[in-house]
Amino acid sequence: SIGADVDMEAEMVTFTGEVVANRMDDSDESLVVQRLVYKGKEKIFHGSEGVLWKRKGFELAGQALTASAELDKVQL
Repeated sequence: SIGADVDMEAEMVTFTGEVVANRMDDSDESLVVQRLVYKGKEKIFHGSEGVLWKRKGFELAGQALTASAELDKVQL
């Protein structure tokens, strides 16, 4: 199904369906992900089922992604 599930106690949000996430301070950077989980306690994003990371003129694609909330550390 398409949508988001929020677990306030675990501080976790799970987005299902195509998600486009943009940095608030940088419109040139975005993630396009089919399934995205944000773990608030760890401040980590996990993307799966196809990921496209667009940043300052280049694009990287992969099956899965792990990134810090600031996107300063990204593993694709």
